[in-house]
Amino acid sequence: MTLKQNNSTQNMSRKRNCLDNAVIENFFGLLKSELLYLQKFESMEHF
Repeated sequence: MTLKQNNSTQNMSRKRNCLDNAVIENFFGLLKSELLYLQKFESMEHF
């Protein structure tokens, strides 16, 4: 599905670049690598 089909807009700065998201993308990358990938889950329900 496209953004338009879901009535969504892409998050960009006034200059139309995506560098605004770099900080939060870095945060979630660290969160996944430090919390999610180090865990062992028994099942999808446990996850």
